[in-house]
Amino acid sequence: MRRVKGLVFLAVLAMMVFGLVAVGSAATFSDAGNYAEPVSALNALKIVDGYPDGTIKPDQPITRAEFAKVVVMELGLNADIAPATTQFSDVDSTHWAGGMINVAVGQGIIKGYPDGTFRPDANVTYAEAITMLVRMLGYAPSIDESTWPAGYLAKAATTGVADGVRVKADEAATRGDVFRMAYNALDADVMLQTGWGTEIVFEESKDFEDTILYDKLDVDRVGDEDDTVRIIATPRVSKNLDKDQVEVDPVKNNSDYDADVLDIIANANFDVNNYLGYEAECWLNDDDEVIFIKSHTSANDIVKGVVDGWDGSKLEMANGKKYDFADEVYAYMNGAEVANPKAFVTRTVDGDDYTVPTWLGRNCTIILDEGEIAFIEAIKGESLIVESVDVDDETIKYYFKSDSKATLDLSDNDDYVVVRDGVNATLADIEEGDIIRTVPNIKEGADEDDVKYIQVSSQKVEGTVEEVGSESSEVSDYYLVIDGEKYSLAGDVFENDYYLPATVTITTDDNDTIDEVTINDLEDLLGEDVTLSIFAGTVRHIMSGKDSDSEDDLYMVLPQGNTEFNSFEGLRFKFVNKNGDNVTYYATDDTEFYEDGDINEYDTDSEKQIVENTYVDNDWIVRITLDNNGDLDEFEAVVKMDGDTKALVADDDSDRLKIDGKWYALDDNVALFEKSGDDFDDASWKSMQDTENLGEGYAYVDTDNEVKAIVVLEQISSDADRGIVTAKSKTKDGYKLTLLVNGESVTYETDGDSVVKGKSYVGDNEGSTKTTSSVAYINKGDVVSFELNASDEIDEITELEPYEDERWEVMDIDSKGKILTLSPNVDEETNEAIEVTVVVSDDSDPDDASYYFDFENTTQAPKAIDFGDISEGDIVQVFMFEDGDDNEGQVQFIKIVD
Repeated sequence: MRRVKGLVFLAVLAMMVFGLVAVGSAATFSDAGNYAEPVSALNALKIVDGYPDGTIKPDQPITRAEFAKVVVMELGLNADIAPATTQFSDVDSTHWAGGMINVAVGQGIIKGYPDGTFRPDANVTYAEAITMLVRMLGYAPSIDESTWPAGYLAKAATTGVADGVRVKADEAATRGDVFRMAYNALDADVMLQTGWGTEIVFEESKDFEDTILYDKLDVDRVGDEDDTVRIIATPRVSKNLDKDQVEVDPVKNNSDYDADVLDIIANANFDVNNYLGYEAECWLNDDDEVIFIKSHTSANDIVKGVVDGWDGSKLEMANGKKYDFADEVYAYMNGAEVANPKAFVTRTVDGDDYTVPTWLGRNCTIILDEGEIAFIEAIKGESLIVESVDVDDETIKYYFKSDSKATLDLSDNDDYVVVRDGVNATLADIEEGDIIRTVPNIKEGADEDDVKYIQVSSQKVEGTVEEVGSESSEVSDYYLVIDGEKYSLAGDVFENDYYLPATVTITTDDNDTIDEVTINDLEDLLGEDVTLSIFAGTVRHIMSGKDSDSEDDLYMVLPQGNTEFNSFEGLRFKFVNKNGDNVTYYATDDTEFYEDGDINEYDTDSEKQIVENTYVDNDWIVRITLDNNGDLDEFEAVVKMDGDTKALVADDDSDRLKIDGKWYALDDNVALFEKSGDDFDDASWKSMQDTENLGEGYAYVDTDNEVKAIVVLEQISSDADRGIVTAKSKTKDGYKLTLLVNGESVTYETDGDSVVKGKSYVGDNEGSTKTTSSVAYINKGDVVSFELNASDEIDEITELEPYEDERWEVMDIDSKGKILTLSPNVDEETNEAIEVTVVVSDDSDPDDASYYFDFENTTQAPKAIDFGDISEGDIVQVFMFEDGDDNEGQVQFIKIVD
């Protein structure tokens, strides 16, 4: 695999300063960020190193002298070059970089300024750095120096040297960008002299053996960008590999490379386990040791998350996306190879056996190849909370589901690997509060409890809980929102009779007491400061300063017919919570029913049948609490919705409610519902404030005269707003739309990312049977009708159809009467123009007025105009008030389109 070749070495002395000297062992850098790959490669090649504090300072500038050394070392010339006198007046024999600068001059890389100076301590600009690198690649003879730096910038673009860098020619280049360009140059095409004497010829070479990487640095590779190898086994999952080995296999059947087991250099600055499953290329030193792995796997092909379902051929992830298996799949479960990724396995939970797909409920890492699963791995061990680490005894004390401590003893384990936050680490690096998960040693002869791999996460999220949400009544479906980011719980998966338990814990006293989290705990966190411990992308442990009250009241609606008893499942209630979600809770023999001042418990089937009969025939507002298992602890029906409605009025600030003429304070977490027919849904606070007069409805006022729950009858959100979309952007969980509504610009986020063009878009409404497609179909310039949910997000949106679905030419304008005469194209049958007249509303009420928009330039946002801005000959679309509106039959919107 290797070849023997000579390298030119210039000897002697001197260490370089400013963090650019390379050391014997590779390193990782805490602030590398997006520059991690180029910095790791240059560090492995001993071209650059970081600062003593473990940083690389990628945003700081770099001097001309410092960068000259980077280029000299990239050419494979020795770093230890003694200071020397140079041809430049400002670089004498005392300057640390004098020798380096002489070498760079000799290689034709630097020339200095016309005044005879080099300015070694000035910051190198992007143009200067690119010039040095392009000259290093040999392209100087092909570039017109008189137009500097244009020719060099162009060559940097065509060779890929400037890929990933925003070049600002005259500005000081940052260390991170310089390192990226130096990295790009390693395997870039070069220009070589192929003719001498009277026939001097330079030709571009695309041969890898002529690159800087191979020719100057003596580095070979297994795999390349067009012919990758897949990392198919690492020490974490193989019985046969040592901890410093990796197994690769070509992705192509006709590859130039062979399947092979490769040795990894000692003290590598990467964890090979992090590349398991990747398409990549491996760089080898002259001892055939892997010194760097260059990934060719796109971030879009890496899928991480919980497998939520299986349809017989495809895995379904928790985000709803489905993936089929490729013909060849590398699969691992807890460090062991899975021979048949589509197989089912038997799992025992609470003494019962369940037959389930291998991956169901597991937090998996999936790598795709052309949209299909080529690699999948899951680690199924329980995650543990670190209490303390004793390095000398090689023990870790930890918590699991409670504050009872247990000990992981590693003293008899050989060659176990610790990886903390994706980086090779040691036992001493593990800290209190970290989350760990262990992988057993599956090698022959290993003890049953031997540990081979310790996965460690130190990721913490601190902040105030802004939202507590759920997709169902299961703890596993809850999430917390902090600083606008959504963090899902690592909870149970219950799907098609498959029950796979996981653990999430909570403490309110700095881990003195630890309990499994309950729904009451989560609801109680709203507005509280917390610290979340994250493992495998989900919340594993919650630290809060507020003690949860298991008696927290939840106010919900119990619709008619949603109480059911049978001897198999027991007494079940299907509620609508204040988020508009349908949730189900079960009564137990210990559930307390509050009825007419009495507290009753019903534990016989006949008594539970009576409960069903009591509540099944009416709609109710109810107060409930939940026990630690998520079952009903208390149940009280507080308002029977039997037709005895009240007149409800909200004040301007929406902090009080008038019920039949008397004002009451609103609870901060009041539950607000709208009843439409037999259906209940959440209602928007903004709509409530705007409406003020809520009409008829029901409300529950507690003994402290606070309103806890409100049900209104089709008053709050039945009238949708209408407007024109002026901007749209993608958010983490959906889209953000800016609209002109009643003459004002407003911005809302969607509560999902599905829309039916020209029909209703339903966000996350449970039970919707409408066919949906991408929200991308709602575009800038669309006139829409929309409704908001309780979080003031767009819940339903409809693209409105223009009048007669036509584009009309304005033929005549009656400004006084605000009447437009319009004509479409000539009628094909009669060859005559068809004219219509439309009347524009002159109402001053914003909800009943007409609005006009100019959208002739579709590259810009629609802009509001006045009626007087409409001219004869304009091409317009017309949108009428809807049937039932006060101005039915009149024009609500006119949009100029040409």
